[in-house]
Amino acid sequence: YSAIRLGVEDEDKFFSTQERQSIVFHLLYSIRILENETLNGIKFKIDQSLIQRGLEKKLISQVIPLHNKEQLNHLRETWVWPKNIFKAQPIVDIRQYFGVKIALYFCWLSFYTRALCLPALYGTYIWYYSGQSQELDDKLFIIHSLLNIIWATGFLIFWRRRQAELAYEWNTLDMEQLEDTRATYKGQLRRSPVTNKYAPYYPAWKRLLFRLLVTMPMLIFNLVLVSFCILIIFRFQAWIDRQLKLGHLPSLMSLTQLLPKILLALVTTVFDDVYKRVCRWLTDKENYREQRTHDNQMIAKMFACACVNSYLSVFYIAFFTHTHIRLSDQLITIFVIKQFWDHVK
Repeated sequence: YSAIRLGVEDEDKFFSTQERQSIVFHLLYSIRILENETLNGIKFKIDQSLIQRGLEKKLISQVIPLHNKEQLNHLRETWVWPKNIFKAQPIVDIRQYFGVKIALYFCWLSFYTRALCLPALYGTYIWYYSGQSQELDDKLFIIHSLLNIIWATGFLIFWRRRQAELAYEWNTLDMEQLEDTRATYKGQLRRSPVTNKYAPYYPAWKRLLFRLLVTMPMLIFNLVLVSFCILIIFRFQAWIDRQLKLGHLPSLMSLTQLLPKILLALVTTVFDDVYKRVCRWLTDKENYREQRTHDNQMIAKMFACACVNSYLSVFYIAFFTHTHIRLSDQLITIFVIKQFWDHVK
């Protein structure tokens, strides 16, 4: 109890910057419409959130907090500048300004970077002695795999301990965050039996029906389409290789071997953007109440699409054709095309 009251006399220390922003954010979203009204052709119903309705109808573009330049300059001096690369991160200042989630991420990043020093050491040792004989390489490969398994297991165990220490230190142990309704959540207004206030309600059976009749067929169709395109490009690559081997194409035309690789990189890059738009549209139409559920569904769709679009061709080249030169050429081509596409769009 005394820890909770600590600093209550000083308004600058009792709440952190992130906590103040969260309080103001919650108060803004708690503003409710008192009576039914129509403004500029937009209907505002009783007990709706004014901010959520404004965001939904594009009356409000975005709700963002303003930065504190003095604190940002302090973080820049003690954290961002390259001169601080060998110094410990100011986690306390990061938590005070950006909040627990951001601070925990940078704690994990620092912990993970330090933990990578161990596999880097024995990996360098194994790399130095590899290549002398096939028997030695096989033994080193097994040893390297076992060490990686031990390292990964130990990393997870020690990170859980470190995470528990930080949660206890920051008073967030076993704390669950209650999420507000998403701004774009739609549904029929009805009085909630819990809060006795009007709240949007969207039946679960409609969401399930949309997922079965729209989401799943669209995702399957898109995955089949990109798989078909990748298969056609592989057949085109095989035809070019065969023609060059038979001498039906001039030697200068060997540059045409790059054409299927470029086509494959373009297909995967373009479909990647298409999938993002499709997955975002499908997730919005499924209409989830909480942001966390919305994000998880979005990630699941994107992961399923990425497994086929981004990794199918690479796995096929690596494990079925067993041509490492072709694999490296394809990866380089994909990297260059993606960089070019990101700059063009």
